[in-house]
Amino acid sequence: MDIYRNKFFLQNGSLDGVQRTVTKAFDDGSIICILTCNATLLSECEALLSNHQIESGLEGYVAALQSRQSSLLSETPVFFLLLNPTEDIMEFVSQDMPPVLVKKKDGELLLLEKNINLTAVSVRQNSLTRIAFNEIGIMVLVNDKRIMTELKNRAFVIFAKCELEKVIKSFSNSGTELNVSYFVLNNTLRENIKFSHYETIPAKLDRIASFEKELENILKDSYPKAREINDNALMVFNELLLNAYEHGTLGIDSNTKQAIMFDGTYEDHLEALEANNDGVIEVEIVIYKQNLLKISIKDSGQGFDFTEFDCKEKSISENLLHGRGIQMANQICSTAYYEDGGSKVTFFMKYETKEMIGGFIHSEEAMLSEMSILYVEDDPAIRQQFARIIQRMVGELYVAGDGQEGLEMYRMEHPDMVLTDIEMPKMNGLDMAEKIKEINHDQSILIMTAYNQDDKFLRAIDIGVDKYVIKPVKIEQLKNALYTTAKQIFFKREAMRLMKEKEQNDATMLMALQSENRYALAQQDAAFKKQELIIHDDSSHYKDERCKVFYKPLERLSGDIYGVFRVDEKRTLLYIIDSMGKGLAASVTAVLSAAYINRAVEMALQSGRFDFERLIADYRDYIRKYLLDDECVSFSMILVDLGKGEFCHSSFGMYPILLKDCNTLEITEHRSNNAPLTKYLSEIIISKPLPLPKFFGIFLFSDGLVETELFGMQELLYHLKVGEEDEEITLFNRVMDKSFVADDDVTLIHFSSGCENL
Repeated sequence: MDIYRNKFFLQNGSLDGVQRTVTKAFDDGSIICILTCNATLLSECEALLSNHQIESGLEGYVAALQSRQSSLLSETPVFFLLLNPTEDIMEFVSQDMPPVLVKKKDGELLLLEKNINLTAVSVRQNSLTRIAFNEIGIMVLVNDKRIMTELKNRAFVIFAKCELEKVIKSFSNSGTELNVSYFVLNNTLRENIKFSHYETIPAKLDRIASFEKELENILKDSYPKAREINDNALMVFNELLLNAYEHGTLGIDSNTKQAIMFDGTYEDHLEALEANNDGVIEVEIVIYKQNLLKISIKDSGQGFDFTEFDCKEKSISENLLHGRGIQMANQICSTAYYEDGGSKVTFFMKYETKEMIGGFIHSEEAMLSEMSILYVEDDPAIRQQFARIIQRMVGELYVAGDGQEGLEMYRMEHPDMVLTDIEMPKMNGLDMAEKIKEINHDQSILIMTAYNQDDKFLRAIDIGVDKYVIKPVKIEQLKNALYTTAKQIFFKREAMRLMKEKEQNDATMLMALQSENRYALAQQDAAFKKQELIIHDDSSHYKDERCKVFYKPLERLSGDIYGVFRVDEKRTLLYIIDSMGKGLAASVTAVLSAAYINRAVEMALQSGRFDFERLIADYRDYIRKYLLDDECVSFSMILVDLGKGEFCHSSFGMYPILLKDCNTLEITEHRSNNAPLTKYLSEIIISKPLPLPKFFGIFLFSDGLVETELFGMQELLYHLKVGEEDEEITLFNRVMDKSFVADDDVTLIHFSSGCENL
């Protein structure tokens, strides 16, 4: 049970849906909270809590539980918390649980821990951790020690459980089941008000419409650049205000509303009820300094029968118009809840700035806002609802009620995307999609379909449908599908633009050049100049260590790219990226990769928080967004630490990294420990720190070096060993010679310490 008060709110939850928490609010305002993974113990705690007298406090409650269920407490992780705002007290005790993260109102960040053995120790006041309740701004507890440590290290400020769940999911690999439960306390509301407005509105449709316009102006003045969040807030406000007007003040039940909507008598019915109703609706708008919007709506009716919908389980299309407002609020807002018997609803919206990763702002919203969409749906209620949602995300929206109307509209408007249901009168969605593909084979089409429609799946694949949105449709799922499709269209257009730009540049250069030889040289020079703008190469900075790089793109647009970073006096980062294929697609992937990695490393070095494992994970998350379904990237990345005499590496589908002991002349091959990187790769393997010989040479190279008719892997190993006259053949002299001809881009990095010869 979540608890909401005027000055604070306390939320709890579980990412996998399993109940591990229980709370109880007492008449004097005190609250006791418990978190444990043991279902039997949780049930016993809840039963005891129902009869507990708060006068004995947390100390008395835990003591009573110890006397009744000491065997259940044995080695069971459990957390007990007491909040008493009236007495200005927060106290807790735990057994084998992570510490509590507290951000005080003065900005101080604390990790508070009080773990004792509850089967061996009697709880007394000195056993409890206590802090003044009014000093607390935010409090977070998660039953996962790693997550709590990350929250502290990254100084996350969590406002509500929706934000906490996003952070928790970001710490885990996709597809991993999260057996995580939590408590979130927000005690910052009263003291940080930036703007407030209260108004009583007569329950009349025209007055409601005019107040919605007033709210729109308030939000525009407060957050002029946050168009999407403002639109979402207005959309939720409209739904919840209509709930207060229809269900609360006018007393229309959900079944009646659905009936009059479908038979066309909705407006006449409302007009008749308005004439004999003097009800009012109270609206309170509060904007807090932490970029937080709170809106409360209270009607003068008797309340109505409502359900607290869970946005993970319910969807708008699942129940048509029943409970639509609160469902939408729970899917879009930070949090929303009803109180006062259903006559008052409150929702919060958090205004967040764009998230920056590695110095680049990723705006899927901006890409989608430039797109046009044809939306085809025969159900009027679902069509009306989702059309409003989609309209706020895209540049232009066209709506049709069946496949035949949709096909005619497509011929007139030629939208960027088509989103359609399957089962429709006159012409179904798949027939329409097939005819659209005959007009434009490259048209992006998204189909809304149910899990059990296997035959429809197979036909959609034959037609060439791009994506599927599973019904019942969830707003977040729909958004992700539209964002992904918009990115594909955007980068396809960008590739076409670059292709045309290349063709135009080539034509201009061709007119200016006097001969084919001069043209070829100019092409090579231009290619190197472009690559030099991206490549970060610190190889010339080394004195005691030797660092050599050989880089020879086969064509103007190269799929190979590399980087050499001197992290500090002892550590060096080396990487080579080899994008799949040749030409424009490989070059775009290589340039995007190097630009991201270089910027991410530079920012990490500036902040003094360079993390090898995080760099690789962030790069994977970044680049796979832009990979096509059948595209992959091979790359190797090494961190050499001369201070510790070790190195670690992570290699994705590359040839082995070669380590040579310059004393024994032994060569060790460190093979790739990951498959080539695709958009579906989630797991990353990084080698443990490996020891370095006292005098060593490390060789990192792309496949172009050893995949020629005259030069293979065995030839490479021969060049690294002692020749017949006890003199090593210099590998760099060989490959840099004009006689060395490769069939692909060639990149070679050699890094050594204290070794005079290769």
